[in-house]
Amino acid sequence: MISAKSLSCVLVGEGSLLLRCLEILSTRSFRVLAIVSSEAEIDVNLPLFPCLSQAIEELDEKPDLLFSIVNPNILSAADLSFPRLAAINYHDSPLPRYAGVNAPSWAIFHGEIRHGVTWHLMAPSVDAGEILVQSEFDIDEGETALSLSIKCFQYAQQAFIALLNKIEAGPLQGVPQDISRRTLFTRSQ
Repeated sequence: MISAKSLSCVLVGEGSLLLRCLEILSTRSFRVLAIVSSEAEIDVNLPLFPCLSQAIEELDEKPDLLFSIVNPNILSAADLSFPRLAAINYHDSPLPRYAGVNAPSWAIFHGEIRHGVTWHLMAPSVDAGEILVQSEFDIDEGETALSLSIKCFQYAQQAFIALLNKIEAGPLQGVPQDISRRTLFTRSQ
């Protein structure tokens, strides 16, 4: 079993889910080294960097883990090699379906009756890494992209706790995605 107190991490992303995951990490005694976010108004008592390249240059130690949470930027291969153990991403869909952007909107548009959230290892291809934790749920009648996004936020928190349990139990292993079932939606779509 891995001691959470010995694990350091950097969080990259935006919004309230990033802050909620930071709170969850603090209750679990993970050491958060820094936050990387373009949101200047984030008020945390930690080093705050506007971009990951700056954090990589200025931090005194490499983190064990990098958590990408509602991160609008695609990370480079160098970024993915920054953490010692793993770079982990949150995605608001049941991968491999609805990889890319605006997953809740695409699920509503396609008339899905179930949706989900995924925490996965990051790979050079967008949203293609091994699945670590996934949670699926029903889409309610009359669901909107906004209400589905809020539901994803709620399930993401529960799944994050399950992810931390998995990390602490070690070793961290994922399940490869079935790429034949993959759908990818880009910003241009």
